[in-house]
Amino acid sequence: MTARRPRRARSVAAALTVGALAFTLAPVTTAAAADDPVPAEDEHKVLIFTKTTQFRHTEAITQGTPVLEAAFAEVGIESDHTEDSSVFTDDNLAQYDALVMFQTSGDPWNADEKAALERYQQAGGGIVAIHNATDMRGSYQWWDDMIGALMPGHAATGNSPGLPGTVRVEDRTHPSTEHLSQRWTRADEWYNFSANVRGSAHVLATMDETTYDAGGNKMGYDHPISWCKPYDGGRAWMTGMGHFGAHYTQEPDFVQHVVGGVQWAAGLVEGDCGGTDWGSFEKVALDSNTSAPFGMDVAPDGRVFYTELVRGQVRVYDPRTQNTTTALTLPVYSGGEDGLLGIALDKDFAENGYLYQYYSPASSNDSDPANFFNRVSRFTVSSDGPGATVIDPASEKVLMEIPAGRLPDEPGHTGGGLLVDHETGDLYIGVGDDVNPHSEPSGGYAPISERDGTFHDARATSANTNDLRGKVLRVHPEDDGTYTIPEGNLFAPGTEKTLPEIYAMGFRNPFRFTIDPKTGNLGVADYSPDNGSDNPANRGPAGIAEWNLIKEPGFFGWPLCMGNNEPFRDVDYRTSPVTVGDFFDCDAPVNDSVKNTGLTELPAAQPADLWYGYQRSSVPGVINAGGGLAPMGGPFYEYDPELDSDTKFPSSYDGKAFFYEWARNKMYTIDLKDPEAAPGVTDVEKVNPFLPQEQFLAPIDSKFGPDGAMYVLDWGGGFGRDNPNSGLHRIDYLSGSRSPVSKPVATPDSGIASLEVSFDGTGSTDPEGEALTYAWDFDGDGTTDSTSAAPSHTYTENGVYDARLTVTDPAGKVGTATVPITVGNTRPEVDFGLPPTGSFFTFGDDITWDVAVTDAEDSPDGETIDDEQVIIQPALGHDAHAHPSEPLHGRTGTVATSLGGGHGEDMNVFYVIDARYTDRGGVDDVPALTGSDTTLIFPKKREAEFHADSDGTTTIPSRDVEGGGSVITGSNGAWASYDPVSLYGVQALTLRVAAAAEGTIELRRDAADGELLGTAEVPQTGLGTFTDVTVDVTDPREPFTLYVVFPGAGERRLNFVEADGKGVSATTRPKVRITAPEAGVRLEQGEITVTAEADDSENTVTEVEFFVDGESIGTDTEAPYEATWEVTADNNYELTAVATNDKGLYTRSRVVVAQVGDLFGGMKTFTNANGTFEQLAEGKYLITSGGANMWQGTDEYSTIYREQGADENWSATVKITSQGNSNGSAKAGIIVRNDVTQTANSPGYAALGMRPSGGFEWLRGNAAGQLVTSSAASSTSYPAWVRIVRDGDLYTASWSKDGENFTQIGEPQALPGAASVQDVGLFVTAHSTSATSAVEFQDFAFDDDPQTGGPGEETPPQCLAQASDEFDGDTLDPRWTVVRQADGKPITVADGHAVLPVVQGDINEAQTGPISYLGQPAPAGAWTLETKLDVPLARHWQHAGLLVHVTDDEYTKLAFTKNQNGNRFLEFQTETGGARTWHGQTNVAGDFPTSIHLRLVSDGSAITAAYSADGRTWTALAGSAPVKSGATFGVMAGGDTAAADSVAKVDHVRVTGDGSDDGEREPSDEFEGDALDGCRWDAVVRYDGSKVAVADGELRITTQPGDINAGNNGDPRNFVLQTAPEGDWVVETRFKAPLVHRWQLAGLIAYGDDDNYVKADVLAKNAPGAALNLGAELVSEKGGQFGNGGNRQLELADSTESGYWYLRLEKVGSTYQGWVSDGGVNWTPLGDPVTNDAALTKVGLMAIGPEQETPVTVAFDWFRLTTESEPEPTVDVEVTASARCLAGKAYLALRATNADEAPVAITLTTPFGSKEFGAVEVGANAYQSFASRATAFEAGTATVTATLGDVTTEIEVPYDAVSCG
Repeated sequence: MTARRPRRARSVAAALTVGALAFTLAPVTTAAAADDPVPAEDEHKVLIFTKTTQFRHTEAITQGTPVLEAAFAEVGIESDHTEDSSVFTDDNLAQYDALVMFQTSGDPWNADEKAALERYQQAGGGIVAIHNATDMRGSYQWWDDMIGALMPGHAATGNSPGLPGTVRVEDRTHPSTEHLSQRWTRADEWYNFSANVRGSAHVLATMDETTYDAGGNKMGYDHPISWCKPYDGGRAWMTGMGHFGAHYTQEPDFVQHVVGGVQWAAGLVEGDCGGTDWGSFEKVALDSNTSAPFGMDVAPDGRVFYTELVRGQVRVYDPRTQNTTTALTLPVYSGGEDGLLGIALDKDFAENGYLYQYYSPASSNDSDPANFFNRVSRFTVSSDGPGATVIDPASEKVLMEIPAGRLPDEPGHTGGGLLVDHETGDLYIGVGDDVNPHSEPSGGYAPISERDGTFHDARATSANTNDLRGKVLRVHPEDDGTYTIPEGNLFAPGTEKTLPEIYAMGFRNPFRFTIDPKTGNLGVADYSPDNGSDNPANRGPAGIAEWNLIKEPGFFGWPLCMGNNEPFRDVDYRTSPVTVGDFFDCDAPVNDSVKNTGLTELPAAQPADLWYGYQRSSVPGVINAGGGLAPMGGPFYEYDPELDSDTKFPSSYDGKAFFYEWARNKMYTIDLKDPEAAPGVTDVEKVNPFLPQEQFLAPIDSKFGPDGAMYVLDWGGGFGRDNPNSGLHRIDYLSGSRSPVSKPVATPDSGIASLEVSFDGTGSTDPEGEALTYAWDFDGDGTTDSTSAAPSHTYTENGVYDARLTVTDPAGKVGTATVPITVGNTRPEVDFGLPPTGSFFTFGDDITWDVAVTDAEDSPDGETIDDEQVIIQPALGHDAHAHPSEPLHGRTGTVATSLGGGHGEDMNVFYVIDARYTDRGGVDDVPALTGSDTTLIFPKKREAEFHADSDGTTTIPSRDVEGGGSVITGSNGAWASYDPVSLYGVQALTLRVAAAAEGTIELRRDAADGELLGTAEVPQTGLGTFTDVTVDVTDPREPFTLYVVFPGAGERRLNFVEADGKGVSATTRPKVRITAPEAGVRLEQGEITVTAEADDSENTVTEVEFFVDGESIGTDTEAPYEATWEVTADNNYELTAVATNDKGLYTRSRVVVAQVGDLFGGMKTFTNANGTFEQLAEGKYLITSGGANMWQGTDEYSTIYREQGADENWSATVKITSQGNSNGSAKAGIIVRNDVTQTANSPGYAALGMRPSGGFEWLRGNAAGQLVTSSAASSTSYPAWVRIVRDGDLYTASWSKDGENFTQIGEPQALPGAASVQDVGLFVTAHSTSATSAVEFQDFAFDDDPQTGGPGEETPPQCLAQASDEFDGDTLDPRWTVVRQADGKPITVADGHAVLPVVQGDINEAQTGPISYLGQPAPAGAWTLETKLDVPLARHWQHAGLLVHVTDDEYTKLAFTKNQNGNRFLEFQTETGGARTWHGQTNVAGDFPTSIHLRLVSDGSAITAAYSADGRTWTALAGSAPVKSGATFGVMAGGDTAAADSVAKVDHVRVTGDGSDDGEREPSDEFEGDALDGCRWDAVVRYDGSKVAVADGELRITTQPGDINAGNNGDPRNFVLQTAPEGDWVVETRFKAPLVHRWQLAGLIAYGDDDNYVKADVLAKNAPGAALNLGAELVSEKGGQFGNGGNRQLELADSTESGYWYLRLEKVGSTYQGWVSDGGVNWTPLGDPVTNDAALTKVGLMAIGPEQETPVTVAFDWFRLTTESEPEPTVDVEVTASARCLAGKAYLALRATNADEAPVAITLTTPFGSKEFGAVEVGANAYQSFASRATAFEAGTATVTATLGDVTTEIEVPYDAVSCG
């Protein structure tokens, strides 16, 4: 690695000298530093590099470079500017503090220069990348890794200064952003990037995409636009902004943004560039021996105080000892969510030791209402030194007691948060609404039940001004243990019906909140109700979690309003049925509950600043809607620049609030608006993820410590109250290696002395995978007792020891953890016998538990264990957490299970029973120990998607009539596992399955290849039809992990696994199934008998009730069970039966779908648009539908569809007979989608429909399942047909007006996310929020095996030299050996033009077309390729031009292109090895015509490019492209971004060159080669290479059937023709023709087409098998009339003496005379001449065999054509010269006009330079204005050289002197 030189060096290296840069695009310019001298040691310098090899931002470079030079100089930075990449050497780069890559593009460096650049960076250099430099596309991986993303596209830009948008400045402390406001509104070309760099770089600023249209490549909510990071040893700063010159000349804020970035990259100023680089943070475990940790606070000396909810302990982690001790144990009531709750340290804690504790005091009778309260107390902390923190229980001062519900209706919702305002000393207390969400009757909505004897009304708490619950309280603790009321609470002391402690009210469970130390504002998170569905008609919104920035006291809505002030309905639950009232008024809320003891009229509800719920989110894209709603208000960060800490968070987080999600295990940061928002307006500017890769486990509290690091408590996993994997952690901001993680294990961890303990530290890990060293301190005395990884130690004295393991990595980073060892007491053993974990039950059943409890000291056999001390905690398990109910007691007992409010059986719900027992302690005051065990029991129907692990399976929405939110799919060994599983009381497992073909599903134990428990034989049902398959199993008598394996090919789907048997339930439930009617059997209207079977192995079935679509049709109390169903309408109906036994337990049968009538051909229906469906007749359907739209986020339609009926190859067609005009954009047609019923997100989505106006529309979706792309076609008329064809990954849409002739719309399209099997059918959307559209469909045809077309014709041999084409005909000339065209978009010739569709496709990089391309072999040596084309560029990236093509990864292109910003420009580029290089690009003026002349010139080694508006004045493009061998060249068009509807009209393609073969040929041919010469035979018709050959001096044609007599055109092959000369001519041939029967013939032909020709031939006239009868004929056919102009016949001998026939055909005007000869000496006329005045432009040979039975081969010996010679051309050129002044400089303008009759090559030569013009058209000019680079010149002479063919003329033209001074 080369060391960088001191920055004081002033000299520029040799590569930067003027001489070295004489031929670069721009010389090096040096900008001096500021006017005042800078001391040598403070001098600094940067390099501005602007070389481009692809797109060039000329305006920005030209205008911006001097601005940047001046701006750098103002801050004392000199700068050099160059476009010479040779300056990239070690010596040159060492003088620069930073390299500014200003608008660089492509690949401007060679390999050595790249190596020098990388060494520069590795030596500590700095790089700044501006705009295009963030999207160089040079296939330079090192550079792309530095940027971190590519730019796939940008927003539509428009003219300077671009598209207005708003930049969010996220880091306002960095030197590049500190001058900016939070919202920076400006205009630019807004780049979208392929990846979000947040996480790998520090994001400085992002785009607010709501302020502009980001286009098709939009990034969404989080869109970085400027960022920085350390990179490869140096610093890198980049911005995607800065497209136009005006951004530099007119935007000082933007220029300062760049200057600050340069200063940071150069190392001249400090700034943080790691804040959003997640690798800059480390999560360090401090204490992993926690049990249900709940709340925490951090002392000024770094000690961390945290509470343990259940054990009632205050634990203290001391950083001085790196150990945790118990400072206080309080007896607590721990039912529901009660226990030892929040903790907070006084603002003067360092002096007074005051600690505030919120807890639930234990009592002797927890069911006595007198004990229903929680308490906030103050304790005093003392310490005898490191590790010796003590809290004296006697120091308790009770501040207040807060009402809290208890048994028998354990509410939860305790709240429990505490915090102290360290400015004022005020104490804030968070209290929940104290309402049980599982027993109140709303079903998971607002608990507002006023029923007597219940406590289910949060209006009695949260909305009650006279109650402390559902509030955030604020008091000021006094030294005497009392409190006072701070000024400014919600209600002043003495206000009637209020409590003065209330600061903010209207909360459900303000579980965690924090304070902004700068402002005193609170960040309060509030929990959501549990129902996941909106129910506006009867209840209100689905659950919504909140975060509120409380700037002043107020009412925050609950239980009247929620989220963004969404109201609930006022429901009276005292009536039957309940009475649903109006919505609550959030602006003027009224609490009129009979249980309210406070004010009736409440303050206006404040909307949440941040909210997210089951159905919607205020910040989608970062916290999405859905399940998992457990919000936690995290700390605000206050950066202290004076704090000396190597772990403190960086300044970029200053003022940000943190937020974390307990249920989703995620953390976030919140950018608050600056300035603050107005009341009622959100204060959240943006939310960003924080450490999204970090595995948080239910984070429950966090604080910033005095070291500036974040401390986090993780509640942990599991469902018991001890919570394994919980812990205290610290998050450090750091650099260098990361700390290892210590994981000590001790066996046993308790017992009687002497106690030998085996330790194991091998589970410890290092993030870098490096080797660790181990240091054990067994007794906590600070000395190392062992360095073994797995030592043992014997404890001989009683006591509690914290055995500490310290692990150290090679960098010296350490990790520590302790494991407590209790000597003198043995932990009780608690083990569930019943129910076994993983066993099965049914919600509503009574479950018996049986727990064995023993204690080695108290009761070794368990006989004397006090059952009252055995605490049983039942809970409803949901996902990864539990909802506890009231605790029970005893080693045995029964608990009644229930789902509770807001939970459904299709959720991931189960039941949790936790048992724990605490002993009486040991000798010598050894503390008590708690033993515990937890068992999980699951519903008998275990949903497949809720697996513990999986490999190869996919989760998709359920299509089963049995419901279940999702199913899993698998094949080829994929598996899903379920843990734990116990088969206690289970005899069989029933799998609910579907499959496209027969297959199996295996059930295995503990591994995917473990013991086989059974195999399910899955029948072929179709992927949308599910059935039951039962597998008998044997209980292994222990819990295990169940693996469900999908062996072999073929997709199988699994909805659920259901246990067959009693399981752990107390008794059995009935089994019931419907026996008639059977599913799939077509029924007719009328009376139908529904029957069922039902039995119960332990009980008696008392009744079976029958239901149709949920409505009862009757009950039967005796077997056989049946009911009568009267059916009056054709439809699909869902039948179920419910059997009930004598214990009141019931079971519902499987659903049977009954089809009444032949409804829709067996297809299904779906609507989310109030649709109705009718079958008018067989195959004739009427769909009447509403629906606002089918576009992007709106997706409303009605459909009749084949469920999962379409694989990867199919065709669907339907006739649309009529359509109701609800809106001109209503649509009806064919829809395809993975799942048409999942309108929110199902991908593989497309729809082709007819509209009432505007014709057909072809809509395609994105990966998110939204229609986002549209193509239109044709016009509206009826009937109309639409067709979609799927061929693998591609979908083709076509339309027809007659049902037979279909027209394709654009190119075949891939649909992101398309499944291998999809739904396809008919759809209607009204495009209206009020009206409906009725559409009649007929003859829906579905073909699951569509056929494709046949091959095309062969291309005849081509001329490799004669390449020009004026496109004067109406067909493509055969010279075009390569014709690439899109399906349905052929290239045509018409009106003197080649017409190339501008198709949707390109060959750039990985793209493979399609494109429109006419190509022919490019000659070796020098050549000029020129074209004139007209293309009205309508959409961005449409282009047309010249192409030199080897492969799609090897080509050169000169194209006239439309940019995304609306500009049209010329792009000259090369692709090599699939990577593009831009040589030159330039915009054209807005009034530039749609027609353009393009030119590529090759000198044999390099290709240059130019363009012209008139074909006379040419403008060269920068750069040159390499010549590639084996290329074709020609004209192309493509690049459209929508369905192709534009064409490029090519006027001509002209090629000139200096090769030895110019393509000119004598027309005669002796056939001496081995192939037809394509330059001579340039008009071959219907070439078939298998039947034509050149060999041994002959052209041999084998006859084939087909004729061209009048209407009998049979497309005969191999008319070997050439372009006939103009005027008169004579052709002759000699050939052998072994003809055998009629009508084989061979001879000469003058040809226009199959209906216009003259032929002279020898033919056989005899029938097959008859004697040979030969003749000769001369025939004219004109206008398809055989003989029109003459038909001459001549009998011939049946053989020739010479062995050859000779034929001659002479043309004189429009008269044709024919002769035949045996030896070529004596000629016999073929009668009188014939006449034909048609354009017979081709002449040559043919041999065909109409009606032949036996082919023959005709051998032509030669072909000869003679005509009069033409005079040589002369050159006629008119020349003018003029001298003139421009901007003070003298110029000489020279013009040469082609007055000849053919294109002329012209060279203009002057003393000031020369210019060559390859082919100047007739009447066109060769013009050039030559710059003298002086203010004057003398008179002189210029020379014009004109060349036409072999004639060259030189013309000298004088010019006058000129002076411009």
